[in-house]
Amino acid sequence: TLAELRSECPEELRAAIFDAGWPMVVWHRFEAFQHVSLKVIAEALLLKTPKYAGEKALPLCIPGELRADRLACTKQVVLWASTLNDGARDLADAVAAVVKGSVSVTDATPSR
Repeated sequence: TLAELRSECPEELRAAIFDAGWPMVVWHRFEAFQHVSLKVIAEALLLKTPKYAGEKALPLCIPGELRADRLACTKQVVLWASTLNDGARDLADAVAAVVKGSVSVTDATPSR
């Protein structure tokens, strides 16, 4: 747990590591998710360097990765977000925002 990690950390480093507002990074088994975690870590570290200290975010990318700004659908897509699934509408709206113009969102029950 985080509490266990904190207790194992040398006292003189605890504040700098646990209280400095670093992003919490989850490590996953799948390579694509590991890339996301590595980018979060790299960005956090770079933002603490003098060169990037004034920036709020950095557009980091890994060569060959799929970039959201290049996503597109070849025809109009309707994404259904169930009202019974908490957070579904927010996620669907986020997808529609990234794939501009080709994805619309509805919470109306689809017909069969």
